[in-house]
Amino acid sequence: MPNYPWLAEAQIDANDVRERMRALRMLGDPYSEEDLADAPDAVRDKTELDALVAYLQGLGVSAAPAAATPVASAAVGSP
Repeated sequence: MPNYPWLAEAQIDANDVRERMRALRMLGDPYSEEDLADAPDAVRDKTELDALVAYLQGLGVSAAPAAATPVASAAVGSP
């Protein structure tokens, strides 16, 4: 895999992030006005590498809480 050294140097543009969030909200993502207002502070001093790592860490993670599953008695050794 090639190196991408500029990702560690390129700062995130907070206004661009906010506009992208607005566009995603129009497509159905549940961003609130508070989320949009907090976006510049959330990405302050972050690089594109930070954003890439956060994205990769979020893959496969559902925003919905997982359903609670009861533990079977046999699994814990109860008679």
